[in-house]
Amino acid sequence: MNKVEASRVLALYADGTLSFPPLDLSRAELFDVHLPRIELQGSNLEQAYMPYSNLRQAQLQKVNFWGANLSKAKLDGANLVRANLEGVNLYLASLENTDLSGANLAGANLQAVNLSGASLVGANLTLANLSGANLKNTNFDRAICCKTKFYHCRNLNVSSALVDALSVGVYGLPLIDT
Repeated sequence: MNKVEASRVLALYADGTLSFPPLDLSRAELFDVHLPRIELQGSNLEQAYMPYSNLRQAQLQKVNFWGANLSKAKLDGANLVRANLEGVNLYLASLENTDLSGANLAGANLQAVNLSGASLVGANLTLANLSGANLKNTNFDRAICCKTKFYHCRNLNVSSALVDALSVGVYGLPLIDT
């Protein structure tokens, strides 16, 4: 995987290139970039700075976003299957109809995010903070919710998730029969 400058990717995208091989964009400064439908499968965006970015309908399968800042980003309809979003800041991000199946969201800040219609099938939400999130029609089937914060969530239904007793007891979730 080649380390590239963010400016090079932005220039190629502006010229019409949407599909890229796996790239190393770790620690890239991508504040408020507009890259809808970009294809970066398998790339490394570890600790990238991407607040307010538009990544709608992007193909981001298996991308490593460990520790990145995606606060207030628009990821509606993006494919983040098996992406590593551990410790990522997604505060106030829009993830409507996003596929996060099998994604690692351990320790992620998902406060006040819009996950309406999103798929979190088999996702790891251990220690994630979803306080204030919109979870309308969100699919939590087999999602791992261990010490996950669900304060003041809208439309919460984790009946098909694997929820630990701490999340149930501390965060006021109904006890789920197993």
